[in-house]
Amino acid sequence: MVRHQLLWAAWFEAVGLQLDDPDVVPGESGSGLGLFVRALAGSEVEIATLPVSVRTAGDTGSVAFVPLDGDVDALVARLIPFPVGPSPGSRQRVRILDGTGQLNNGLPAAPLLVEAGAEIATVGNARSFDYRTTQFVVGAEVDQQTVERITAAFGAGDVVTTEEAGSAVDVTVILGEDVVRLLGGPFASVGGIDE
Repeated sequence: MVRHQLLWAAWFEAVGLQLDDPDVVPGESGSGLGLFVRALAGSEVEIATLPVSVRTAGDTGSVAFVPLDGDVDALVARLIPFPVGPSPGSRQRVRILDGTGQLNNGLPAAPLLVEAGAEIATVGNARSFDYRTTQFVVGAEVDQQTVERITAAFGAGDVVTTEEAGSAVDVTVILGEDVVRLLGGPFASVGGIDE
C-alpha cells in the first residue's frame, strides 16, 4: 500500500511539472485516466492510505487487510467533507441550518456529521437567528440509532420529532449557540459565503 501511495504521488508530481506537454500522459486527455491524472497533477492533492489492520489466516498464512471502520469514517470526513452515499439509504441525508445569524457556522459542523454517517444535503440559514440550543429535527420514521449517531456528533442539542411528510432529508440540524461555541465559533466568512 505504501508503494502504491509513493507511485501515485511521484506520478502526479512528474505530470504536474509538464502539464503544458499534451503527451505527458499517453492516450486520451478529455476523459478517463488521462483527464483525471492531469486534473489531479494540476492541483493540491493529498494521498492517504486506508487505515487497516492486518489479519493472518491460521492454516494458510494468507494475509487480509481489514478496514478500521472508525478510522475510515474519520478519514472520509476529513478528505471528503460532502460525500454522497454509494447507494440510497447508506448515509442519512442531513440539512444543516444556521440558527445564529452566520451561515459559515454550518461548514465546520459538516465533517462531524459526515463522520457520524451523514450525507450533507444542504447548508443554509434557519428561519430565525435566535437559537440558543441546537435542534435535531427528525421525522417519526427515522430510526432511533440514526438519531443517536447524529446527535452524538455534537454532544449537545435537543431532538425534536416532526410529523411532516415528504422531506428530502432524514434530519435537519438547526445550529444553536451551544454547538457553535463547542466548534470554536462563530466563524468568519469563508469562500464567498456571507451572513
